[in-house]
Amino acid sequence: MLKKIWGVLLVITLVPAWCFAAKITVGEPLPKVSVSDAGKLVLTGDNIDYAKWSSAELSGKVRTVYHLAGSMGASKINEAYIEAVKTADLSHEIYQTVTVLNLDDALWGTTGIVKGKINDKKKEFPTSEFVLDADATVRKAWGLEKDSSAVIVLDKEGKVLKFKDGKLSDAEIKDFVQTIKDNL
Repeated sequence: MLKKIWGVLLVITLVPAWCFAAKITVGEPLPKVSVSDAGKLVLTGDNIDYAKWSSAELSGKVRTVYHLAGSMGASKINEAYIEAVKTADLSHEIYQTVTVLNLDDALWGTTGIVKGKINDKKKEFPTSEFVLDADATVRKAWGLEKDSSAVIVLDKEGKVLKFKDGKLSDAEIKDFVQTIKDNL
């Protein structure tokens, strides 16, 4: 009887992990998802507009998809990786960083501030792509952690080469950047 109770408890505790485990597989394309509420930032002169974005757009170049919560803490989690990519001096003709910002994780009342900062980033890095996800559509479709940061490296066909949800170690940063260089 005690074994049955422990068995039931084990299943109950593992079900949430199965339900929320990342749905990203190395060697496969990302699960299809699109964002129409907010969406991709489009820079025209000094003006920012928003357009529908889809993960189907993620082919043709080697890319880092950088998914993060819309909070100050999340932007710090993999800041060292982003700096490493910047210093790698990768050609914008064959490489692109795509930042998907989950506004659903932003603190109440800070969405306007977060949008303002990401608009400034788009102006600073016009060849990078920025996507605002107001409803956590991407996080849910890809099974990513709430209030976190995920780094996904894609090949030119849009297949996942590397993936981690959470902070990359120094060794992982070097490995991810080298993977980008090896696939350009």
